[in-house]
Formats: sequence, structure tokens, C-alpha cells
Amino acid sequence: MFSKLASLLTILGVGLYFTGWIYRWAYFAFFKLEVTTLDLPIKSFFIAPI
Repeated sequence: MFSKLASLLTILGVGLYFTGWIYRWAYFAFFKLEVTTLDLPIKSFFIAPI
């Protein structure tokens, strides 16, 4: 049961991170900035899609 919960949380975390990264990339690309050059905390990628 714990392994199923852990795998579900992992998939949810990867999905949130990916969605947040794409959102930040599209937002900053509008202003001609690269996401990789900015010093954004990892937490901001999880919060952005919410």
C-alpha cells in the first residue's frame, strides 16, 4: 500500500514540476529571458501550476 502511495505522489510531483516549468518557460520567453539563467527556487515550479 505504501509503495502505491509513493508512486502516486512521485507521478503527481513530476507532473506538477513539468507543468510549472513549462509555464515559467512560456512566461519568461515572452520577455526574452531564459528560465535556466534565472535563479528561481525549485519550489516555485511546483507552485506555479496551482
